[in-house]
Amino acid sequence: MSFKFFTILLFIPFYSFSQNNYVFQHLTVEDGLLDNARVRSFQDSEGFYWFSTINGIQRFDGKNFVTYRYNNSSTKNTPREWASNPVEDKNKNIWIINDDGINMYDRKKRKLIRLYMPDAADSNTNNVSNLFKDAENKLWIITTKNIFQYDYKSGNAVLISKIINDPEQGIATITFDINTSIFWMLLSKNGRYEIASYQYKKKQFHYLIDTALNHLLIKYNPIAFFKIDGSGNLWMADYFGTLCKYNTNSNQLTHYTILQDRNKEKNKTNYSQVYDCMDDDNGSIWFGVQDIGLIRYDKRYDSFTVIQYDNGSEYGLHYDEAIYSFLKDREGNIWVDTDLGMNVFNPHFQQFKYLSQQPGKPTQFTANVTSIFESSTRDIWISTWGNGIFKYDSNFVLKKNYVNDKKNVKSYGEPLNRAWSFGEDSKKQIWIGSQYGMLSVVDPSTDIFINRIVPEFEKFTVMHIAKDYKNNFWFGLYNGMLGEWLNDSNKIIVFKNLYESREPKIIDGLLIDNKNMVWLATAGYGFNRFNVGTGLVDKRILTAQHVFSPFSLNDSVIMGGSLSKGLFLYNTVSGNTSFINTTHGLSSNLVYGGIADNKNNTWVFTGNAIERKDFETGKILHYGITDGIRDHLFLQVFCKLKNGFFLCAANSGIIYFHPDSIRAKPAPPDVLITDFDLGGKSFPVDSLLQYVHINLSYDQNVITIAYASVSFLGRRTDEYFYELSGVDHSWVSAGTRRSVTYANLAPGNYTFNVRSQNSDGIKSVNITTLTFIIHPPWWRTWAAYLLWLFLLVVIMYAGYAYLKRNREAVSNMRQRIATDLHDDIGSTLNSISVYSEIAGRQLKTNAENAGILLEKMGSSSRNMIDTMNDIVWAVSPKNDNFENILLRMQYFAGELLSGKNILLQFEINDNVKNIKLSMGQRKNFFLIFKEAINNAYKYADGKIVNVKIFQQAQNLVMVISDDGRGFEITGKSYAGNGMKNMLTRAIEIHARLSIKSELTKGTQLELVMPVN
Repeated sequence: MSFKFFTILLFIPFYSFSQNNYVFQHLTVEDGLLDNARVRSFQDSEGFYWFSTINGIQRFDGKNFVTYRYNNSSTKNTPREWASNPVEDKNKNIWIINDDGINMYDRKKRKLIRLYMPDAADSNTNNVSNLFKDAENKLWIITTKNIFQYDYKSGNAVLISKIINDPEQGIATITFDINTSIFWMLLSKNGRYEIASYQYKKKQFHYLIDTALNHLLIKYNPIAFFKIDGSGNLWMADYFGTLCKYNTNSNQLTHYTILQDRNKEKNKTNYSQVYDCMDDDNGSIWFGVQDIGLIRYDKRYDSFTVIQYDNGSEYGLHYDEAIYSFLKDREGNIWVDTDLGMNVFNPHFQQFKYLSQQPGKPTQFTANVTSIFESSTRDIWISTWGNGIFKYDSNFVLKKNYVNDKKNVKSYGEPLNRAWSFGEDSKKQIWIGSQYGMLSVVDPSTDIFINRIVPEFEKFTVMHIAKDYKNNFWFGLYNGMLGEWLNDSNKIIVFKNLYESREPKIIDGLLIDNKNMVWLATAGYGFNRFNVGTGLVDKRILTAQHVFSPFSLNDSVIMGGSLSKGLFLYNTVSGNTSFINTTHGLSSNLVYGGIADNKNNTWVFTGNAIERKDFETGKILHYGITDGIRDHLFLQVFCKLKNGFFLCAANSGIIYFHPDSIRAKPAPPDVLITDFDLGGKSFPVDSLLQYVHINLSYDQNVITIAYASVSFLGRRTDEYFYELSGVDHSWVSAGTRRSVTYANLAPGNYTFNVRSQNSDGIKSVNITTLTFIIHPPWWRTWAAYLLWLFLLVVIMYAGYAYLKRNREAVSNMRQRIATDLHDDIGSTLNSISVYSEIAGRQLKTNAENAGILLEKMGSSSRNMIDTMNDIVWAVSPKNDNFENILLRMQYFAGELLSGKNILLQFEINDNVKNIKLSMGQRKNFFLIFKEAINNAYKYADGKIVNVKIFQQAQNLVMVISDDGRGFEITGKSYAGNGMKNMLTRAIEIHARLSIKSELTKGTQLELVMPVN
């Protein structure tokens, strides 16, 4: 690149003052911003706004702030004040130059990483000039000497070019042209400046060498501002109001005197510092200047406009002395950092403009606007209640303000300047209806007024004027009378009794339809058709309603407003009436009226908004602050001009717009998850970025999810819809609420879906999802279920084995019982058979002996029956209760011992009554007892038998003693069948049987049987 010559132009630009047509919204410390002044702003790729001030860093989602305050004792985890605008790399990490040097903020790890430069021991702001990201996402680091590129793989800065070799020279400031990939540098050496360029793709470095340029840099020294715009122009300024533009394509240098001129007008000084400028890519460059404020440069007309501060207005530009920096976000909003906080506006979308005060012109619209009228010459006439009449041309340039001049009888006649309505006759004269029944006629070519108070009007205000197809004028009066001026006779007729016997109501609108019918909108009698022939109203609709401003929508439909029912549409052919109101999407049922545009869309003017019903979709579209409308209170005044522009009166002035210029609102950005809260503990979103899904434990089942569509345009109006799979059966409307809480969520996999919708009903393009898993407790995991299944199988097997063993034990018991019964019955029957045979032989020969044998036979039979009864009783399940065993034992012993008058003492401990015995234990325990009692009955020859049954540890103890004659215990003592049976039965039930006996001292039997 070579620069052999360039042209210097001294340009005295046209500049003007803005008519305050920009509506600014504000973000200050009162809204949560840490500081008002010197706020560095940045929007990351996801849409979050980041602000850095001297007190900390904040992330902003359009509504809520997340604040990271500086730790003065340590800067390991939070960056300090940004010295330049931050840059986001391709990995979504944020790079910052601050007092600590170059730092990379890793958003996923939430960690600040310091980058050290090879050419400096400490890469702080003293030797790091700037950071840039090119169109290929390459990250460039400029020091005072060299140009580096960041290597994503190694994490190091790689030297690309060594720019400065002279130790006394350095890069004072640098700017990057992203369109041409050229770095433009302002080099400094011993207080002198040079301009150089570096094309990194070609690795070419060049100085801008020219005598005139050198003279410029010497004369305007020091250079305070140096930046390139989107068209390749280098803008330079010093501290004394010199502003220059150098075109790098044509080598043309232009001087502008706007800063010097404004300083002389405002401050009477030359000092003026440009802090920043920004190319908005829509034909404008915005400058922030000390004391002067906000300046717009129009590229097309090479002109400047000063946006005046308006600190007293809610929607004005707020600053005291300086505007420091700019940010253009992805929606086209421009963020202006001033010493009074952030001012935000969107010139691209603000197509609703205001007619307001102009420099050197009288103040207008301090009083209420009463009507707007367009003449045949396309002049715009505006009447006010107290400020007279204003006339604008079709470009909205004020031509004249007509007010009463007591010294001039040809001026406007109403002494208090209270005008209400307009009409135009065939001579192009403008008729004005005013307070006090006054009619004025003005010739626009001479501005001469003819004023007269019409006696027939009885001093009532002429609120409305309409002209019919015969060029007659109709007048709607405040008291409800209707007047007519006849063009052919120049006479005025007044119709007083429009409703025969009913009192008239205020006429709040007049319409002459395409059939030359006269329609009246009234304050209480609805919408009425006037019959010229009878002089009466002959048709009434919307009776008892307050109706406003009728308008012919087409040949058969009349449209108008109402006080409480919205916009009405009356079909003159069918007689049907329909309404458009809040049930259809309007913001209010107080509607002043509507007008159709050239595309058949209906513009509705309510008491608090301007809205549009789209002809194709039928949707109601809403307009507000972001579109340039700063009012929430509107008047019953609106008009459609021949060029398609609409005008309407609001509380703070007259709004004008062209429907074709109103841009459709874009779809809101995709929703972002801004916070994930678990029972009061917040999980930062940056940390969640590293997870495909979130894993939670079973007790982390109270979840609050915060979300936002990061849109400053829609921060107050965007609505949200969410759905949690498995919990919500359909989309849930959250309105403008930005969070939802779920409690007591069961373990499982969940997907949270959320989307947004703007005020026009346009949905976000994609649905945002967040997946999380609530893991069950360990005892409800699959491993636990397998364990439970295994344990269940073990238990079932053990139960089966137990039942099997029990069945085998019962079977063995039955087998033994069967064997015992078989042996006992067989032995007994055999004895009976022998006794009967012997008794039969001896019955005739030895009858006495035969009788003895028969008695033995009977005794054996009875014994056998008793044995069988005992066995049957023992095996019966009904006798599992130990208390039943004790009762049978008492009964048996008592019956038997009473035969010899032997006293039975039966002592039972209460704790044994609930003992459960098996069938075998029950049988053997009872038969041992029975055998012992039988022995005491037969052989003891005593008077008392004691029985004690009690529990000792895990044993059931039975002690049976008597006071009989006793016996001597020898081996022969155990030889009898009774003793053998008892010992055998004790062994069978794992019991211990012991017998103690002495001659003359009785016998004691003790049975110790283990029980569960």
